[in-house]
Amino acid sequence: MDTQASVLKYDFVSYLTPMRRALIIMLFVFFVSCVPSTYGQNIAKGKKYTFSEKPNYALTTGTDNIDLTDGRKKSGMRFWQDKSTVGWSYLQEVTIDLDLGSVYTIDGFLINTARGQAAGVNFPLSCIVFTSLDNSQFEYHGDLMLSGDNDSGDYKVQNFHMQGIKSKGRYVKFILPINGKFLFLDEIEVYGNKENNTRRANKKLIKKSDLDAFANEAIKKSVNIRSQKKHIEYAKHYLGKLAPAENINTKKAAYDAVKRIQSQALSNNVIFTPIGSTDALNSFHLECAITNQDNVVNHGSKLQYFSLINNTAQQESIVFRAIENLDYKIFEVLPVISQNKVNIKDALKPVINKSIDIAPGENKYFVVNTIHQQSGSGSIKVFTASKNEIIGKINVDHSNLEQNRNGKLHVNLWAYLDNPVLKDNITSAINDLENAGVDVIVVRPAFIDGYNTKHFPELKKYLKNFNNLRDKKIFLFYNPEKRFKGKKFLDGIWKNNFYRWYNLLQRELMELGVDKGEIYFYPYDEIKPDEIDNFRELTRWGKENIPNFKTFLTINNEKSYKAGKFADIVQISKPHLDRIKHIDNKNIWLYDAFNQSRDQDPYKNYRLMSWYAYYYDLQGVGFWNYCALKSADDAYYNKVVDGNNDYSAIYLDQTGDVLPSLRWLCFQQGLNDFQMLKAYEGLIGKDKIKRVVKEVINNSDDSKKADEALRILSDL
Repeated sequence: MDTQASVLKYDFVSYLTPMRRALIIMLFVFFVSCVPSTYGQNIAKGKKYTFSEKPNYALTTGTDNIDLTDGRKKSGMRFWQDKSTVGWSYLQEVTIDLDLGSVYTIDGFLINTARGQAAGVNFPLSCIVFTSLDNSQFEYHGDLMLSGDNDSGDYKVQNFHMQGIKSKGRYVKFILPINGKFLFLDEIEVYGNKENNTRRANKKLIKKSDLDAFANEAIKKSVNIRSQKKHIEYAKHYLGKLAPAENINTKKAAYDAVKRIQSQALSNNVIFTPIGSTDALNSFHLECAITNQDNVVNHGSKLQYFSLINNTAQQESIVFRAIENLDYKIFEVLPVISQNKVNIKDALKPVINKSIDIAPGENKYFVVNTIHQQSGSGSIKVFTASKNEIIGKINVDHSNLEQNRNGKLHVNLWAYLDNPVLKDNITSAINDLENAGVDVIVVRPAFIDGYNTKHFPELKKYLKNFNNLRDKKIFLFYNPEKRFKGKKFLDGIWKNNFYRWYNLLQRELMELGVDKGEIYFYPYDEIKPDEIDNFRELTRWGKENIPNFKTFLTINNEKSYKAGKFADIVQISKPHLDRIKHIDNKNIWLYDAFNQSRDQDPYKNYRLMSWYAYYYDLQGVGFWNYCALKSADDAYYNKVVDGNNDYSAIYLDQTGDVLPSLRWLCFQQGLNDFQMLKAYEGLIGKDKIKRVVKEVINNSDDSKKADEALRILSDL
């Protein structure tokens, strides 16, 4: 019957003349276009709206004032390269106010947006929606982004919608906090009909003056709800490898189920499981402990990972004992929550006195950081205190090759001591930076005294916080164009004031112990093309008239490459590495800006930075930022970050103590790798080392590759 119908249909269409076929197709297209959306009638089509922030993404600039309600939703590729799309970059939040023109009964809302992890584009963090009859008092309807589809990932165009509202209103307000650097939309829709006798739900109305505070709380609640859902999804995934799917609706139920399966699958002991890489650490699950029966960590890396599961009925105390007088630190790796993920193993809690308690059924993760100024070998034995029984062993077997002391990279992290978290932990932050090898101090304008200063009290007070100033480079971040009272930049008055100011600055810093040759003026951050001429003239005049006048510059724009010729140090962002030959400078450093830093890969994005530096013959590395958070509340490892300005390599624990991150430890491991590579270079030549390094960076997703390369080199 189906076959016969298909044939009859084919015969009927083929019988028609071309003109008749065309007419039928046109009528069909018209009919389909007239069929209402499954969500109902879009009453926002053709209506006017305004933005709290003007769209500022160049590739989507066009008819932004009508693109969101023109009735055409983009669904294919190149979402943020289309003039029909509306885009924002480097903003915190965007509000869209829509005027429906008259009062409607409203049933639902929709936004059409896109993501693409490779381009750093995420869906909005939330889309909080309000309606109003008078644009003065508002009714709250919820967050369109509570869907499980709101996650980071590969390129995807997605609708997010809400139905069943049953409200009355003329004005609709969408509040969209941006999740990352970009936000792109191509349609907003509101579903409903002309006002009828339906009564508006008796909901509490919010005054316009209270909207911001209400929205901020609503966003926080939404993010925490999604975090809870992700915890449950993770636990279901964990269980799915070992048991039939279970009905899990709360985080507690998920954890209880995991423990039950664990008790059935493992022996009644403390289970020690080696973990070979950062990737394996973050993907570790119960099956790994069941299938891996080895109890020796023996992969020779500076950082070595393992899991301990207490599958007994009582609390167990675990003791770590070093053999051969090995110097090491051990950290418990704590799971971290971000906007996009849960169970990111990144915060590091020091294991005090080399012992730790593990509750019944508990699974904990650890990293050992071996500290050695010279090569050596040794081991760390892991005991249960109750039975004094060895349950695992970490072998340390480093090459006996002396590291190249002259092969150190310079390190710049823009660690501003007045930032939240740091300002209350200055001593611990300074010691941490010092121990990591950070040898650059960037001072921002708030701590640099003006041209009429007598002896730079603010600058000197700031620098006195740091240790070993003689060994540090000082970068003075200070745009000079309007600060020296000239009628225009570099006129006679300007030059006289700057000359006196800079000479006094050098003299005062030398009295603190700063090397005069290590003071660098830093006038432009990520210099723009229209700033290059001023920078060139400043450096030319400064070098002709001020002894030891040196400059530092950051570049992240191809059109600004020519500025590099005039700076003493240039630090470029990672996307420009492959075009480095176009920058005329012998002292180039590398940096990256890690927004949503909790989500970043410790190996790929942090450790390998020093491998890129070796391959491209760079002199320094760094990242923005050691800790640049909006508030201390954003630093707690077990809380979702508030907002998207997550730039930090450290955390706070529940008591307010500072915790390092695994990312930060891996960055330091990379610095150590660089010294080893320079040492091997002296033995077998730079060309051979570069071939090995290229293989590592070309396979940056394989987090075992760097350690494998170092082992191969040690055998040569």
